Amino acid sequence: MKYQINNEFITPDIIRKLKLIESGKTGKVYKWKNNKILKIFTKNSPENKCPMDLETAEILSKINTKSRYIILPIDLVFNKNDYKKNNLKGYTSLYIKRKGNSNITKIPKGKLLENIQGIEKDIELLSSKNILLDGLNMQNTIFNDKLYISDPVRYIKMEDEVRDINMKLFQQLLIDLISRDLRKLKVSKGKIEQVAELLYLKDDEVLNCIYLKDILDTPTYTDDIDNILTLTKKL
Repeated sequence: MKYQINNEFITPDIIRKLKLIESGKTGKVYKWKNNKILKIFTKNSPENKCPMDLETAEILSKINTKSRYIILPIDLVFNKNDYKKNNLKGYTSLYIKRKGNSNITKIPKGKLLENIQGIEKDIELLSSKNILLDGLNMQNTIFNDKLYISDPVRYIKMEDEVRDINMKLFQQLLIDLISRDLRKLKVSKGKIEQVAELLYLKDDEVLNCIYLKDILDTPTYTDDIDNILTLTKKL
């Protein structure tokens, strides 16, 4: 099958020469040019339909991707013979290389809070366009000196307000990431549960970046807490 990105055609021969980065349920991801990835959706999904909604994809592709923490589509890919006729076949987005042993619980609290604040600003922007961030999970995160959320395939344009839902989804993702990384560092199950419980106590109206800053800066645990890992030693 031939594909089209704007006025450029992609043949099977071109795809075969690309470096395959990842292959998942929704499609295959290849290294593309200009520091981008090319995602081609899996053919013949169980529902026999595109895994990404065209209306949502078009909204996302019009958002400036520079300095974003949530990676969004840049160019949309269509079937060459059915260009822009509800036949979305994939997209391009920024290429972010994964680091092998990255751990967000060990990075300095200032950098951690900067990352969380950046993601929450992106969530505010997407929520203002009623985009539900369905599919947030640890597999769709990349930490490379900056915490990125990738693979927006399941995001969808909704009619109703979605900000509170999106913020709750991100809170759970953050708890899952921190718990996972603490397990990698052999922190005890009891300590991990304490940290998770502390994060669950956040009021829904308070942003994660503000809540975490208050926890990490609180004099209750002394002022030598530099990251999440050292916080666990004070609990």
